[in-house]
Amino acid sequence: GGTESHDFVVTNTGAAPLSLEMGSTSCKCTLSDAAISDLAPGESTTVTLTWVAKVNAGPFRQTANVLTNDPRHPRLVLSVEGQVTDVTGMKPREFLVGKVNAADTVEASVYLGSYEDTPIAVTAAMSNNTRNPDLYQVSVVPIEAAESPLEGATSAVRIDLVAGPGLPLGGLTEWVEIETNLEGAAKVLAPVVGAVEGDISLHGRGWNRELGV
Repeated sequence: GGTESHDFVVTNTGAAPLSLEMGSTSCKCTLSDAAISDLAPGESTTVTLTWVAKVNAGPFRQTANVLTNDPRHPRLVLSVEGQVTDVTGMKPREFLVGKVNAADTVEASVYLGSYEDTPIAVTAAMSNNTRNPDLYQVSVVPIEAAESPLEGATSAVRIDLVAGPGLPLGGLTEWVEIETNLEGAAKVLAPVVGAVEGDISLHGRGWNRELGV
């Protein structure tokens, strides 16, 4: 959703006037000074490409054609390439504790990073409707962006979860509420997913594995 721009400088290195005209574009592009339709030898002007990130996160490419009266270069193709990113990224997307015995303690972590210039600041805690909240501990560990698996992140933290012992049997689905200092990502939710089993496993008709009943 952000808007960015880039300036290209065109210089007439020939011995005759150079005429410039904006051709087809895939973005919002303008000659910075419309009054300069002809550049004298040695004169320069700027072509500004402006684009809006309307696509999902991933690679993008925008182009603009500048038409000239130079028979050797009748068209200049200007392009900008880059990555559309989210304000933040989280990997993995959940605290996956897997299969755990009710008597054991299990640990899981997620990495949360910022793609903006502002260093990310985070607080995290279990949601208010968590069952047995005293069985969970959540901590935030500042790390270098390079230590995280988030490619392109400018800053990052690791959020650690410790759960158990004594978790109730059955499917485990709780939520960690994460608050950040970043506009557009003030609150992020990360699920805690797993299955808690006892020393005896039951199988057969009528047994609900997810609920443990």
